[in-house]
Amino acid sequence: MTKTKEIFLPLYNDIIFTEIFNNPDNIRILENFLENYFNYKLGSLRNRVVLKHRYLSIANKKEARKQVDILIELDDKTSINLEMNNTKRKDIFIRNRIYASKVHGQKLKKNTHDYNTVGITIQINLNTKIKNSKEGIERWYITNEITKEKVKDIEIDMVDLQKEKLYNKSGFKKWCKLILAESMEEFKNRLERVKRR
Repeated sequence: MTKTKEIFLPLYNDIIFTEIFNNPDNIRILENFLENYFNYKLGSLRNRVVLKHRYLSIANKKEARKQVDILIELDDKTSINLEMNNTKRKDIFIRNRIYASKVHGQKLKKNTHDYNTVGITIQINLNTKIKNSKEGIERWYITNEITKEKVKDIEIDMVDLQKEKLYNKSGFKKWCKLILAESMEEFKNRLERVKRR
């Protein structure tokens, strides 16, 4: 009998990431991830997270069936677009802005001009290759140049998963290490730490 070599695909692999986090059977995993990311009390998002249809309607025919990795809606109508980025492409931030704008704009109901019903859209970009601020996260908003007032209905977060001091949030830091695990043994060890938060 020949032994087969075990193959481990890390959680940062796009397909694995989407299969796990975009699965209704794993909704509690997604809730836990978001609770850690936003530093909410554990259990505060239980039964408040809904997975949404991921396709974006983009006019360009080449991009007509483009889909985001994960699209979530909270019960307060906040939309969260969760993206896993494994590239150093220079246009990644431009692409992410377009996706965030599309997600936000598609929330406006047809034949209505009640823009107050659109709510908040947050795009979280988990990056394995892009290095950014020393804090590990950069938050982008539309800002008034003179008054510095932020328009907070669209937010784009660029997260450097490899940053050790990430966010000063132990729960989310544990999630980052879990996502970056390169072996089954490492994954299991880090999963136990996430569960203990």
